[in-house]
Amino acid sequence: MKSGARILALIGLRGAGKSSIGRSLANLRGAQFLDLDSELARAEKESSAGALLAKVGSEEFRRLELKVLRACLSATVPPAGLILATGGGCVELAAGRELLRQKAFCVWLRAPVEVLVRRIEADGSPRPRLNPEVPLRQ
Repeated sequence: MKSGARILALIGLRGAGKSSIGRSLANLRGAQFLDLDSELARAEKESSAGALLAKVGSEEFRRLELKVLRACLSATVPPAGLILATGGGCVELAAGRELLRQKAFCVWLRAPVEVLVRRIEADGSPRPRLNPEVPLRQ
């Protein structure tokens, strides 16, 4: 990433707080906030990223997500900067990782497994789990 980059990309697992922290940080800095999942759902005219994932499957979802990521990172960045909350799997594709590396300063948000589980269970959004065969709690 170039030292003058004005894009901060938050990456991490589902439930790590990317959207919540991103919104708060953007408000504090007066920056623009984008949620990649919301932008993807809007671009594909779906009610949510989860609905899109359920409809098209993970491989096509990642392809569409990369396209929207490219558009978000190529748009004009306001003077106060851009805070981008990526999707939990946004870094699965090498092309996505490289694009983020080139265009943004990335911060990986982490949380203990217990916290992630609690947040995911409390989240009412209709997102399929990566592996529905494995329970969240064992």
